[in-house]
Amino acid sequence: MKVLAIDTACSACSVAIAVDGGVVAADSAAMARGHAEALIPMVQSVMARAGMAYSSLDLVAVTVGPGSFTGLRTGLAAARGIGLAQGIPVVGVTTLEAVAAASVKDPVASAGLPVVIALETRRTDLYVQLFDPSSDQGLTPQSEILALPPEAALSLIPETGALLAGDGAARLLALASPALRGTLQHAEAVCLPDAADVAAIAMSRAEAPLAAAPLYIHPPAVRRPAGEAA
Repeated sequence: MKVLAIDTACSACSVAIAVDGGVVAADSAAMARGHAEALIPMVQSVMARAGMAYSSLDLVAVTVGPGSFTGLRTGLAAARGIGLAQGIPVVGVTTLEAVAAASVKDPVASAGLPVVIALETRRTDLYVQLFDPSSDQGLTPQSEILALPPEAALSLIPETGALLAGDGAARLLALASPALRGTLQHAEAVCLPDAADVAAIAMSRAEAPLAAAPLYIHPPAVRRPAGEAA
């Protein structure tokens, strides 16, 4: 199976090509803005390095959120356009499950602990979700994706400890009590979704895909002025 994976949901733009589970080409760049300008050139570059034509793709995978309103629209529009042009499925992956998948790659750091992902919202709160890595189904969500103040997000962490990841994890650690902090592991290098993990998740559930539709936890920050026609 040949998969093109795209992530533009947060403060980075990344693209990966995976063939039968292995990444053959990938690129990533940190950016708070400018995803729309960067994405298509990055896709073209990665496709060229993989020596692959769009017609050979079997699947497109894309992060659906939560994340930046503009970033999500950029990635979804590109993924849907490629999928439509090639007549292939487009599969969605949430930003938090992509980060969770990356966080458990190090068995020493994860040690089978529950996983708590915290991502910055560009507001005062955090997007948070709890995962169980020991389920028969693999890494499975144990909570909904929530937008919570950091103080409230601490209640999601099991008393027995957890592995924290995501670019908001440091804020949780800073607020944790010394006793709780002693039970926690921090995957410091795992901050944002990466297209390579998006590809792997999409392939693992090709039989029961998540729709490639935007997942908004917050309403858009930009609204039409009052009284202006739609």
